[in-house]
Amino acid sequence: MRVNVNGEVQTVKDRVSVQELLSDLKMDKPYVAVSVNMSCIPKFQYKDFELHENDEIEILVPYQGG
Repeated sequence: MRVNVNGEVQTVKDRVSVQELLSDLKMDKPYVAVSVNMSCIPKFQYKDFELHENDEIEILVPYQGG
């Protein structure tokens, strides 16, 4: 299945959850924000929120800096 992650097309397995996607992309950090099709997904739903073909996913990870 193909999804768009932060502007790049990614091929992922069918029936993948947000949590599995984050793990596969090595982005499963303590502080991360995810939106799917412009809707913010609460962290407690990551395990059960299933992605679909052509979903638009934005993953935001905070970085320190000035």
